[in-house]
Amino acid sequence: MEIKAALLCDSATVREGLLHGGISRLWRPTLADTDDAITEQVASRDLRLLTSVNLLKANGAARGRYYVATKELADLRSKIVAERDARDDTDPFEGA
Repeated sequence: MEIKAALLCDSATVREGLLHGGISRLWRPTLADTDDAITEQVASRDLRLLTSVNLLKANGAARGRYYVATKELADLRSKIVAERDARDDTDPFEGA
């Protein structure tokens, strides 16, 4: 979460829109295990916000609308992945 927040601070628009409560649950994976539902109104607002700050691009209209990541979001993802610690796949029970 800290990495995402730090990288999002590169853009003033994103910083103002996302880090100050604009995105309800998209950046909170801890809520995935709860029974809290995301309403259509909240989801629509979040998608509009992500589109307005050029992280998502809307394609189609009405019920056929779908969203794709913009180059800016793809670059942001690449930065986050590049800064992650290397994955440790060692067997913790080996030799036990």
